[in-house]
Amino acid sequence: TLTCLDLSIGTMRAAGIEHFFPVFASNPQLTNFNVSSNQLGDSGVQKLATILQSNSTLTTLGLSDSRFGDPAIQHLAQALQL
Repeated sequence: TLTCLDLSIGTMRAAGIEHFFPVFASNPQLTNFNVSSNQLGDSGVQKLATILQSNSTLTTLGLSDSRFGDPAIQHLAQALQL
């Protein structure tokens, strides 16, 4: 069973993050997801926030140096109900 997925220090962009949505669906025990130092931008982080709305097990999310701004932060906050 997959509990940790580290995809940090890559070149993933917004479109690439969608390919990992099935990972969340098929691994409900995933607790750590790290996409730090990628090029997700606002739209990639917003897409990630969408899938996080239905995830209740993730405890650690790495997004440092992923180049996103206030719009993405607002989506994340809503998804995580902060």
